[in-house]
Amino acid sequence: MPSNTVICSGMIDRIGLETSNLTYKTDTITIEEVFPIANHKIGLKKIAELLMDEKVGVIQSTSEIDAVGHRVVHGGNTFSKTVVIDAQVKHEIKQLFDLAPLHNPANYEGIIVAEEIFKQAKQVAVFDTAFHQTIPVVAHKYAIPNSFLTEQKMRVYGFHGISHKYVSEKQLLI
Repeated sequence: MPSNTVICSGMIDRIGLETSNLTYKTDTITIEEVFPIANHKIGLKKIAELLMDEKVGVIQSTSEIDAVGHRVVHGGNTFSKTVVIDAQVKHEIKQLFDLAPLHNPANYEGIIVAEEIFKQAKQVAVFDTAFHQTIPVVAHKYAIPNSFLTEQKMRVYGFHGISHKYVSEKQLLI
């Protein structure tokens, strides 16, 4: 961000429920609404509409968005850093659905929808487990038969790595 200034922020949560929450903020307006948002596509389309809205929007076209970042919960052993999303990355994320069945399918859906709406933007995945990939085998291997690790991929992965990475790199001002 050239100016390090946030011009807009927002989120939608509880997608798929009758009580989905939408929050959208700029320096002059805050919108908070509760209404049904059936799926990720409807939710992201609503965000895009707000971004380009004549009165509250901050852009004219989705082509102004250069990159879209996606938090993906589980990167398994496959992802140890942030990656630009391509067909192979999407394939690998799908292969990891079993490790985070409540999160990775929704994360994947968000990627697919963002590619449709922000066609010209680079899609980037940040994996919540990536930060912990340096955990040594002695610390990440459970005291169970090796086949659980090699075949079922059961091991300590470490979560909330995006936050841990940020905190570990943040300089304290005392």
